Parts: sequence; structure tokens; C-alpha cells
Amino acid sequence: MTKNDKAKYYFKLNSALRFGVDLDFESEDVNLYEKNVYTDTTEIVEYNGDVANTQIYLALQYLYYFDINNSITPFVGIGAHYLYSPHSENITDYRIASNDSYGYGVNFLIGVEWFVRKNIGINAEYGARFGYNSYEYSYERPSYYSDTGEMNKDYSKTTGYSFSSNGVKFGLSIYF
Repeated sequence: MTKNDKAKYYFKLNSALRFGVDLDFESEDVNLYEKNVYTDTTEIVEYNGDVANTQIYLALQYLYYFDINNSITPFVGIGAHYLYSPHSENITDYRIASNDSYGYGVNFLIGVEWFVRKNIGINAEYGARFGYNSYEYSYERPSYYSDTGEMNKDYSKTTGYSFSSNGVKFGLSIYF
């Protein structure tokens, strides 16, 4: 399920604040099959479990409209964003894995809005963002080469800065 909402508030004739929320939730049951080939036999093992993904993106932006007297109005924007995205896998007797990522920073955008009526606008915008990102990964899997039942484990954490494009987005605004 994906949900994208934005609200815009004009505090001057050519200036607005926009708050955006993007939510994405996915969950699915998983069936994995593993084929093991030995010298004298072959076996197929089935594993069952679930995978869950979540993404939460929040943004607050200042928008400046250049020419508010025309039906086609260019604008620019700058703002802050925060992203949180956990992922988990729990597949019985096969693997348990999770990763959490988050990021925050500044975003920039440029766009144009065409007012087809006084209270209806169609817009297109291109955005980019610069920010700090953190990615943490952990993994457990039974060791097939161990008689003691110990687990193979892995953990890593990566942090850094990135610059990325939000791409071109199109929207419809209705003003009350």
C-alpha cells in the first residue's frame, strides 16, 4: 500500500509552505525452495516465512512563485526531509534478516503550475536532495556445516552523504 499526501499553505501571495508525507507498506508470505545436490542424491527443501517493508518520507518545503498574475506560474522550493525505511525477513529454518535505513537533509525543487481554473492547478516539478544516510544490516542463517547448531551471522553499518534526484513529478492541486 502506498499513500502520498501533501498540504500547501500560502502565507503570502507568492509564498507557500508545503508539508508532504509518503508512506509505503508491504508485507508478503514467502516460499523459498533450495535444491541441494549431493554425490548420490538430490533434495529440495521448502522454507516458509514473511517479508515486511516500510518506508516513511516526510518533507517540509518553502515554495516561491515567480509570477502569480499569469495562468502558468514557475516556482522554486527548498526544504528539509526525513526518511525511515525498515525491512525484515523471517523465514523459518532458513534466515532471519533485517535492515534499517534512515536519512535526513535538504531538498531543492523547480517547477511550473498551470492554473486551468482559479482553484485548480496542474503542476510538474523536478527535485533533488542532499543528505546524510545510514544503513544497518543484520543477518542470521543456520550453519549446515556445524554439528552444534551454531548460526552464521553478519552485521554491517554504512553511513555517508549522498546527492540524488527525486525525478519529475506531476500533480493536481485543488484550492479552497
